[in-house]
Amino acid sequence: MGRTLPTITNLIAYEYQNWMPFREKLGKKQKRSFDLMWSTAYRQRLAMMYANRPVPIQSIMMAILFEHYKQLVVMKDQLSTASKLDKVKKKGSPYFEEPSKGRPPVPMS
Repeated sequence: MGRTLPTITNLIAYEYQNWMPFREKLGKKQKRSFDLMWSTAYRQRLAMMYANRPVPIQSIMMAILFEHYKQLVVMKDQLSTASKLDKVKKKGSPYFEEPSKGRPPVPMS
């Protein structure tokens, strides 16, 4: 019979345990951030399994990096949309009139 390989979930848990001395030296807020960072690796378990890297931490770090990259792309899109809306408001768009005191902006017909 062949050798049984650990699951990706077990590899993530094993590597997380190896990083415990580092985590223990962090402050309370940093520990929470550290835990959240590691939890993002679980979202990419399927890709990590198929990558089948000989050094598990490589797949884990790539998964974490990829999840953070996805978040950056979303934030960039949101910032771009907000910036475009801000430019439209500054130019005096004919679609919105300035709000009166206590009333929200109303689209003009």
